[in-house]
Amino acid sequence: MDGESADAEELRRHDAGEQIGHERWAALIAAAQRRACLDRLLADVCRRFINLPPAQVDAAIAHSLSAIGELLVVDRVCFGLLDLANRRLAYRCEWCRRDSPPLLDLLSDDNAERSRWLASRFSRAEPLFIPDVAALPAEAEPERSFWLGSGIRSLFSVPIVYHGQAAGFIGITYEDSPGPLALNEDDLRLLYAAGDVFVQALRAQQVALALADQEARLQAF
Repeated sequence: MDGESADAEELRRHDAGEQIGHERWAALIAAAQRRACLDRLLADVCRRFINLPPAQVDAAIAHSLSAIGELLVVDRVCFGLLDLANRRLAYRCEWCRRDSPPLLDLLSDDNAERSRWLASRFSRAEPLFIPDVAALPAEAEPERSFWLGSGIRSLFSVPIVYHGQAAGFIGITYEDSPGPLALNEDDLRLLYAAGDVFVQALRAQQVALALADQEARLQAF
């Protein structure tokens, strides 16, 4: 039984007259309220991309990352695409708290070597949890040095899969002491679903721009 089902069962037992401790009752109510917030945010993310003009896709992704970061109470949320052939990452968009330095200017194509270990891990299309950046293996030294130099102590990312292949990622970071990230199944569901929406929107954007370019070329003849 997953967390949501277990909580719902306890609430049903309470409604049936079974006694539940005050602290446990408060925790159940808080969990239900947070789950409702996550569901509303996910619905808002999905609605935001319906019939969205191609020129507005990146702004919509940025807005969604901001909402996700605020709700999950993290220091940074990054979204990027994965080039499987070259094992490189293309960081597309980022949200960070005001006191956290933005990383996108540093994470450019010129710094691809810094992300080769990370890209290799992302290519497996599996979640990546790094509770302590300082404890990374030697082969991840470029990432380790960069993250520690940027104040990142721990991070978590989920893969975005498109047509059966790893296509990108959504990652969150913390800058406090290393340790377990406070994520649950509902948080992960939000990250996975948002990533799917982002990639689908970008693919649609690429198609729309290609068609517009083709039409412009035809009109030029």
